[in-house]
Amino acid sequence: MILKYKKKRLLFIKIYSAVVGVLFLINLWALFAEGDTYLNIITTVLLAFFCFGLLFYQNARYDDQRIIGQFGWPKIYYKDITEVKYFAGDVVIKTKKRSFGINKQTADEESLLKFKEILEQQTEFRLNIA
Repeated sequence: MILKYKKKRLLFIKIYSAVVGVLFLINLWALFAEGDTYLNIITTVLLAFFCFGLLFYQNARYDDQRIIGQFGWPKIYYKDITEVKYFAGDVVIKTKKRSFGINKQTADEESLLKFKEILEQQTEFRLNIA
């Protein structure tokens, strides 16, 4: 399941990704037609991977065993969670080795409530998200 972005943010990321895709095609054409450098292609590919990470993972992905942050890291298992709190607009999930924050302002409310239910089912922590 995905902890989704709000609709406006997701629309912005989709438009940004489309622009990066167009730039990639222009750079690819320039490489073959004009013999341009590979640097443009490399940076555009890196931007494309960045866009893919934003669209695929969004705020976070989770299942019955773990929470996966943006771009596939960090992976936090529910059994390892030592603390869950709401601090400065973020839901902060901590383990002994790392912490992971979810920005409540960018998260879709319905998706955040589903995540809260799963988090409460999998751990003994209760979170007051208003």
